[in-house]
Amino acid sequence: MHDRTSPDPVTYLGYPICSSLSQRNLAFQQLYNNIQQCIHIHSQRNLSIRGRATVLNTLIFSKLWHVMRNFIFTRAQLLSLRRLGSFFINFRIFPKLSFRTLQQPRHHGVLQVLDPIVQQQALQWRWICPLILAACHSPLLPTYTTPSIPLLQYSLQWYFHSTAFSDYFYYLLFPAARQTIWFQHRPSPHQAFLNILTNVITTMDRIPRSFTTCHLDFHAGLSLLFTTAQLMFSQNMDVLFWEHRCSHEHIDVLI
Repeated sequence: MHDRTSPDPVTYLGYPICSSLSQRNLAFQQLYNNIQQCIHIHSQRNLSIRGRATVLNTLIFSKLWHVMRNFIFTRAQLLSLRRLGSFFINFRIFPKLSFRTLQQPRHHGVLQVLDPIVQQQALQWRWICPLILAACHSPLLPTYTTPSIPLLQYSLQWYFHSTAFSDYFYYLLFPAARQTIWFQHRPSPHQAFLNILTNVITTMDRIPRSFTTCHLDFHAGLSLLFTTAQLMFSQNMDVLFWEHRCSHEHIDVLI
């Protein structure tokens, strides 16, 4: 029987299932050692810099992409994996290229190396996009054939159920609302290292959003926190200011 007192995590279909922080750290260390060994092997090959970038994205980091969607990595751990990739590309070349340069697109003449930090968030889009389409009643929803989406919706509805807010999207869209007083079932921050929903929430926070084109009904407007409503109001006022200024400048030119 496996529980949080077990020294090793359980591996199912290549995904580590962890019940404690020590199991999570051990699972990451095993993955780190595996990638490090692959880098050591491929470093002996006579590859061009572009060839190294292709090998890194498709062969070495492929082990990472497999588990990243359903596993919690800390930022420090992702940075260590990024340093491994940078070491592999810069092996025996001078001057060294920064990782920011390495990840620039190929049509700019660079290598387009995948960043583990950005890729972790990109992989979450597979879950987030159907959730957004379902909330908007979009006709594009049937194009996503992800069997686990209903289970994810059920989990979100349970953890982020609130008597103050009508939908769990309030928790996802507005960081200021993430308080235990409104969401009594929200996972404890002390257990965030085991909560796979942390990846979804972090990715939602990174999605650019603008309140200048949104439309709220009366109930939704009253449900918003004051800080969020103030942000929406300030963005709309900025747009109105520039529209007003541009219209006056246009009139001055005509006169």
